[in-house]
Amino acid sequence: MPKICIGTASFTNPKYGFCSAKSDREKNQFFKICKENKIDAFDTAPRYEGSENLLGNFQDQINFISTKVEGIDPNLSEDKIYRGIINSIESSLIKLKKDRLNLCYLHQNELEIISNQKVINALENVRKIGLIEEYGASIYTLEELKCVLNMKRFGWVQIPLNILDTSFLQEIKVNKNEIKVAARSIILQGLLLSTDSQKSVLEKFPNFNEFMNKLRNISKKLSIHLSTLLISYIFSLKDLDLVITGTSSSSNLQELISASKLQLDKKTVGILDKLSSLPKEWTNPKLW
Repeated sequence: MPKICIGTASFTNPKYGFCSAKSDREKNQFFKICKENKIDAFDTAPRYEGSENLLGNFQDQINFISTKVEGIDPNLSEDKIYRGIINSIESSLIKLKKDRLNLCYLHQNELEIISNQKVINALENVRKIGLIEEYGASIYTLEELKCVLNMKRFGWVQIPLNILDTSFLQEIKVNKNEIKVAARSIILQGLLLSTDSQKSVLEKFPNFNEFMNKLRNISKKLSIHLSTLLISYIFSLKDLDLVITGTSSSSNLQELISASKLQLDKKTVGILDKLSSLPKEWTNPKLW
């Protein structure tokens, strides 16, 4: 089973995505639940409005930390790119109160960035001096994923993955690439559970409702809450190393922990595999 990793985009920005339980955000209680359930992996980024500083206050509970670098200009020299990455990482380490990062992602997903040898060489040199253990790319499209896999330089890739679209994971399997995989957006920033927010997506993508109705019918037939179905399916998937959950709500976290342990029957998993195997344009938040 993949490991739970806490994504921190909503830690200091409760308006991120379609967050629920806005009043249930007490950090000490949240981290207490993490500790009790041996959740010690966290994913953050400099742009997450102070999340790195917040994690620094709980650094003794963090065994695995990933953050990101951005603002890279591929037209600069390799040395300047290298210096820019080091400055970003050192700034993150000070806030996180850590000596090194377990994982550093490129936050920029443009092909001209993730395919740039100067950028990759700079990351490799940062790894060699010990500031990071591994590096990866955070992507949004299949084209970007194929680029990452073909380069065979990245140790990790962070992919969008949810119960209605596992096409990115299928691509990795077909490629037979042994890259480590972190899944994010497993509830599409809460969209899959927010009927009000779904209206705006329906206006652009009418077939979205067809798939949601299929999910609701499966949920009803199994007598399983839809949120539990969404989460338990993701944790049933093979070839995942981390599942990043973007909640900062203690109650939502407890529900996620329980759902991650639920084992769906093989028939249900098979039905959901077929439902999710093909890419869906509307699972990319950038297109909403």
